[in-house]
Amino acid sequence: MRVEYTEQDIQEMREQHVSEDELPRIGVHEFRRSGFVIKRSDQKIKVSLYLDADVLDFFNELAAQPDSAPYQTHINNELRAAMKRGQSAQTDVVTLKMLENPKFLSALAEKLKNAA
Repeated sequence: MRVEYTEQDIQEMREQHVSEDELPRIGVHEFRRSGFVIKRSDQKIKVSLYLDADVLDFFNELAAQPDSAPYQTHINNELRAAMKRGQSAQTDVVTLKMLENPKFLSALAEKLKNAA
C-alpha cells in the first residue's frame, strides 16, 4: 500500500494533537502486509478466573503424569469438547424442529420426487 503525506496532512494531524514523535515524514511511504498472520483460533489469550480447588487439583494430577501435556492444555481440551457437544446439541434441536415442520417435509418430498 502506498501512502503520501503532504505538509497539509501533517498540519491537520498536529491540529488533532498527534505528538511530534508519532507524525510521519512528508513524502511517499510504502507499506506491505506481513505474511505472518496468526489466526484467532491459534492465539492464546491471558485470562484470570477462579477455579474450584478440586478442579484445579484434577487437572494438575493429569499434567503430572509422564509425557502429559500441561494442565492448561488439558483444561483447553475439555472446554473445546464441551463447545463441540453444545454445537451438536443445537444442531439436534434444529433437525428435530425441521422434521416436525410439515412445510419443510412437503418441500423436501417435492425435491426428492423431482430429483428421481
